[in-house]
Amino acid sequence: MKKRLCFVLCFVLLFTASFSFNAFADDMADTEKMQLRDSTTYYEYDASAKTLTISGTGAMPDLKNSASYQPWYDWRSDGSIEKVVIGEGITAIGEYTFYSVKASSFTLPSTLKSIGRYAFYSTGAVNIA
Repeated sequence: MKKRLCFVLCFVLLFTASFSFNAFADDMADTEKMQLRDSTTYYEYDASAKTLTISGTGAMPDLKNSASYQPWYDWRSDGSIEKVVIGEGITAIGEYTFYSVKASSFTLPSTLKSIGRYAFYSTGAVNIA
């Protein structure tokens, strides 16, 4: 009897943990605007459109090629991001910002004045407008 109870409880625990993890991943697919480090720039991701949008004013911060700096690090090369739109008001793109983001399209604002080192390195971008 104890073995059956243990088996049932383990099954319920595994099912619940799996459901909770999947729900968390789904919640992360479409994020609210999130601040980029301590800047006045923000990002949001629309999973249905596979679009990463950067908004705000001023310079985007320098980032490093790591998950702790680049918020979209886990999505950058798996096909999750097809389009990057950088909104009007952004004046600079920081170093390594889109490093290895495999989007096919990047839209840049007319307010852009500078682009940091390796910002678009290894993107494979087809269209930068």
